[in-house]
This record gives sequence, structure tokens and C-alpha cells, in this order.
Amino acid sequence: MTEPTLLSLYPGVDAKVTVDRNFTAGTSSAQIWFNDTEQFFCSMSNCTQTADTGGIIWACPGIRCQCYSGSAICGPGIAGISLKTIIESLNGAFTLTCSNTSCLFDEIELRPLFSKGIHIDNCTYGECIYPSNIIAITGVAQPSSLNPDSVAAIAIFSFLAAFLIATCCLAKRRQIILSRQEVVATSHGVRIEWRNLGYTIPVKREKKRTDNHENGTKVERFATILSDVSGAAEPGQVVAVMGPSGAGKTTLVDILAGKAKSGKTVGTILIDGKPINTREIRKLVGFVDQDLVLPPEQTVFEALLFSAQLRLPESVPLSEKKRIVEDIISRLGLEGVRNRRIGSAASRGLSGGEKRRVSIGLELVISPAILILDEPISGLDSYSAHMVIRDLETLAKGDNATTIILTIHQPRSDIFQLFNRVVVLAGGQTVSCPIGAPNEAAEDFKNRGLESPANYNIADYMLDVALQPALLARAQSHGKQDEPLSENKTDLTSVKDDADDPFTPKTSFLTQFSLISARNWQNLVRNKALLFTHVIVAIVLGVFIGGLYYQSPVSIAGFQNRIGCLFFLLALLAFSSLGALGVSQPFYFHH
Repeated sequence: MTEPTLLSLYPGVDAKVTVDRNFTAGTSSAQIWFNDTEQFFCSMSNCTQTADTGGIIWACPGIRCQCYSGSAICGPGIAGISLKTIIESLNGAFTLTCSNTSCLFDEIELRPLFSKGIHIDNCTYGECIYPSNIIAITGVAQPSSLNPDSVAAIAIFSFLAAFLIATCCLAKRRQIILSRQEVVATSHGVRIEWRNLGYTIPVKREKKRTDNHENGTKVERFATILSDVSGAAEPGQVVAVMGPSGAGKTTLVDILAGKAKSGKTVGTILIDGKPINTREIRKLVGFVDQDLVLPPEQTVFEALLFSAQLRLPESVPLSEKKRIVEDIISRLGLEGVRNRRIGSAASRGLSGGEKRRVSIGLELVISPAILILDEPISGLDSYSAHMVIRDLETLAKGDNATTIILTIHQPRSDIFQLFNRVVVLAGGQTVSCPIGAPNEAAEDFKNRGLESPANYNIADYMLDVALQPALLARAQSHGKQDEPLSENKTDLTSVKDDADDPFTPKTSFLTQFSLISARNWQNLVRNKALLFTHVIVAIVLGVFIGGLYYQSPVSIAGFQNRIGCLFFLLALLAFSSLGALGVSQPFYFHH
């Protein structure tokens, strides 16, 4: 404020004025400051804005002002006089005329003192800010109590803090409860039967014409993936599901593993002769997918231990989990690569066969009663493929007598002889189920009128039969099951999950969070290229944003610049974090 009359009454003071306007509501308020101490404030309503050659005019028909007790202008103060009575009696018209950085503050009842109004120079402007923000910027404490916005902010912060503390306490309590539970005995192999399994998916919805009219009932067409597929697997056996591409092998093992499917599944699945729902099946099955999902930066031992810590009960001591991991490494013949990183396409690590055995080991840590593998030798050379199947055969013959079911496309003759039973699929139907021992396959097909050529791999001949309609029809017409399955027929859709037995993870949320956080940090530190990229990006962004908002003034505009800077940083962090979803998603679904 540069008005000479005012400065003569109060010499040596640094006089300032702050004004805020709500253009939509037509309201306004103003504060007068001496040496960064508020003297009085005024409120205006029913204000309007116009423009002319003199600048922008903000006009209000009435004004009401309130003094602060003890202030210089409303008490004896510096000049020894008080203007409190004059200020608090103001109710005349008020105008604020601004042009560039100069403004004129005019009120009718003050014209005897300030005939030309009160001049204000070096004005700065800003939008979307409240008087409390202005006071905070100037560093002057507001004499009034907390405003509603501040109370709401404190309440929200307190609620979030209390919620976080309560969540941590509940997570810790859950961790303690799980750590005290009794350890369940190791699972033993079970007999699994599947009878008349069928699976269909909707492919097209169209309107059925009625009475030569286009409009009619909507009819949904279905594609049949599996139809009347039956079979069985005994404890300690390796059962191979064979067939050409598109025969339904993966769909069959997905259903046997209790995976969620989008289509309609019918038929019966029995464990040791009793119907079972999909939730209970998942508790018994370890599933090794065709696509390997392995952490490239972890060693073999670390990957297996991570799976053990995440999936074994909380009550199992860490020393016991390490013993289980060491036993699996020994059983799968991975001692030589125990401390070698798994690697990826970009970084050399294990061979294809070793990676496949590690993926099997990740499931063996939970000692599943049934181990199901989808194309376990896909992409492997003949020697590695033979080693993987031999390891599975050894596992089936072990103390737990694990039931093993795997899909395979076209095995070599030596691999074929390692199977105990074979199920052949063609077009979603069973060619023969089960054939029995592989060494009896040729004789079994000969009895059906299908004789394999001399010195010909019987596995290859089976696929030839599955691919040739005439031979396939002959095989199916003569196909007989070696042994009757259970007569208990239960539609899968009628076997509901037990609502009183909801699925609960073996480990607490706190344990899962700590394990996954530790692994992500380990991956970041060990991946030098990724770590270097993170550091460089942080430095570049810091320099860019710091330079962009360098020396922002302590003003309304500077305050808004800081708000923009914080918003930009938070938005950048949020969107950059989304990239981790694509990397972590396969691991999340796998575990």
C-alpha cells in the first residue's frame, strides 16, 4: 500500500493488503496488514465485475469490516489514535479497480480521509486459493480457530493413520495365529477318476427366426471342447494324456486341477471314490504350467525357498523349510546349479531342462497329492526331455507315491515306455482310455484291428490314428476301458464349494507382503541395468522439475507452482508404478 496519507499516519510500517474474490458467488474479502500483522478484515457480497479502459473493476454495494483488538490501526498503536469506530461502521459501496500490477481501493465513507482512494502497487495474482492459504504464505498466525477445511484434513489423516495401524495389528495377529497352528502331515498320493467330462464354450449368439420374421428368441451356440472324456490315475503312477494339437489336453488337465474356466463343465471327478468340489481339488493339486514363470534374478535355492515360505504353513520353522528345499534340490538333481541364478532371455542362466525341473520343484515344496504338468518337455532337447520324465517317474515311486498326470504331444519311444498309463484324445474325445501299460499298447491296438507297422514308434502310430478319421472311428468303436470306474455319477455343476470352509492362504498377509517386497528389492538390486535406469531417470526428473520450479516466489503464484509440482510428481510416480503390473502379474497368478 503506497497511499501517502496512510503512510503519514503510520510512518515506517510495511503496509500490505490481500483480497480474495469468489467470482461465481459474487463474494469477496480483504485483509489489511502492518508489518505482517493483520489489522482488520472486511467482507463484501453481491459483487460484480466489469471492464473498461481503466482496467478491471470489482464493485460491491456494501462492505462490513471487523477490527482485531490491539492492532496498530484499531488501537492506540503507532499513531496514538484508533480508527476502530470508523472501520467497523463502514457499510458503503466498495470498488477495486486494477490495471496490470496497480490497484485502487475505494470506499465511499473513507473518501473524507482518502479522497482519491487507497493506492496499491506491486500486486500479484493467483486463482483457486483461500484466505487461510494467504495467511499461511505470509507466515502470520490466524487469530481465529481452525477452519472447517483444516478440521476435515486432520480428521481424514487421523482416520487413515488409525486404519493403517489397525490393519498392521490385525495382520500381525493373523501371523501369530497361523504360526501356532498344528502342522498337517505330508500329503500322500490319491486315486483320481474323471468320468464323462464335457466342456463347452459359447461362441455365437443369434436370433432364431419364427414365422418368417427376423425377430425371435436369441439362441446361443456352443463349441464343444471335451465330450465324454473318462480316465483314472492311481497313486504312484505317471499317466500321460496324448493327442494332436487342439485335442483338448490342456483343457482336461485344467479341469482336473480345479482351475476356473469360463465355459460350462459337466461330468464327475472323484478322489478315492468320493465326489469332490473344485476348491478341495486345488488343495490337493500342484500344477506346472507349460509357460515357465520363474524369477530370473533369484538362484535355484532362493526361488524354491521363496515358494516354500509363501506356500507352506506359517507354523513350519524356517529350518524345516530349508530342509525341504534341499531335499527337493537333491531329488531333482539340481545340486550343481543350486546357487546359480535362473536367468532369462536377456541374461544367461539355467538350461531349459534345468528350468523345467525348477518349475516342478516350486510345486513339490507343498508335497501335493497330485502333480499335474502341462507339456513339461515342450521346447527341450531329447536328452533333457528324457531326464525330466525320468525324474517324474522317480517322484511317483517315492515315499509319497505322488499321482502324476501330464500332457504330451509326441514322445519318443524311450520316454513313452516310462509312462504307466496313456490316455489318447482326438477332437475332444477319448480314443482309448486307459490303454494300460505302454508295452501293451501295440497289442491293444492290434486287437482293435489297428496294427502298427514294424519298427514304428507306437506313440507316433497313436497320433496317426487320432488324426485319420477312418482309423479313429475304428479305434473308438472297439475301445473298452480296462477297469470300471466308480458308479457314483455327480455333475460338476451340482457339487458346490463348501461355504463354511472358505479358502485361506497358508501364510498371513504380513508374511506375504514382506516376502514379496524383499524379492522385488532383491531383483532390483541384482538387475544392474534396471537399477542404473531407475537412478538415471530419478536424476533427470529431479533436475528437470527442480529447474522448472527453481526459485518460485513466496507468493500466491509460487504457492500454486508448488502445488503443480507436487501433483506432477505424484502423477508420475503413480503412472510409473503401473508398469510393474505387467512384470509382476504372471508371478502373482502363478503363486
